[in-house]
Amino acid sequence: MKKSLRLFIFLGIFLGFFVSGSAFADIISFDLTVGNDALSGGPWAAVEVNQSDDEAVITVTRYDNFLINGFGINPNGYRGYSDLTPGFTLEAIPGSPNPLQPKNMAGFGTYSLVFREIPPNAVDTLSVTLYGTEWMSAADVLAFNADGYLAAAHILMNDGTGNTGFASAVPIPAAVWLLGFGVVGLVGARRRIS
Repeated sequence: MKKSLRLFIFLGIFLGFFVSGSAFADIISFDLTVGNDALSGGPWAAVEVNQSDDEAVITVTRYDNFLINGFGINPNGYRGYSDLTPGFTLEAIPGSPNPLQPKNMAGFGTYSLVFREIPPNAVDTLSVTLYGTEWMSAADVLAFNADGYLAAAHILMNDGTGNTGFASAVPIPAAVWLLGFGVVGLVGARRRIS
């Protein structure tokens, strides 16, 4: 009995070290589930960050009856972008000498990069490739803003009403879930030994 318990604990530790290291290996994803007063329903869109070396592709995909009209993020170690969905541009405040001046996303704080549609575009999927210097995993690409949000999107209702609003998310990283299950397992193993 004690031998099988030791084997179980050893396997748990082994998997914890080697599997948790790849929890954010290349891709993270989360939904935009928090909306402002102008939106109803939800979640409104899914966000995927696919990181490889100093490059990360960020894709925002709409859910039913919604369209994407803009997207705001705060990347870590940002050096530039390319391959932005046609019809969108990096928003610059008119007359501003600094195009990367933070911009507000209606109730979800400011973001250093805001990609907006060039009227009258709104799309099912918005994608952009970012280049950075400080990324060891996909989880390193985006930073929370001062209001605690990771990303925000301008969402259009695709139901003929013309209503628009903003949505955001605060995802729970997979590593937190993994840690939680590990602690529960250790507590269970400890009780069994006692």
